[in-house]
Amino acid sequence: DNWLVVKQAQIANALGIHRVQVSRAIRQLLAERVLLQATPPAPRAAYRLQVDVAYRGSRNGWYKRRREEQSGQAAPQSGG
Repeated sequence: DNWLVVKQAQIANALGIHRVQVSRAIRQLLAERVLLQATPPAPRAAYRLQVDVAYRGSRNGWYKRRREEQSGQAAPQSGG
């Protein structure tokens, strides 16, 4: 849950900036672990904020996602 699938071109168009700028910003957010990128078989353009930054859902869901992130299992699950 909390995974968003959005293309960098869509973000660039919405913000009125070049896709290269979006790509750089996403790379930096990934490096800082503010943003997480899904792993296959999820779409490459699937991202979510690290749960300590923001989370939408139940407290139990937050704890579960936090444990997954800490153990390196941040990929979305089937149906999620």
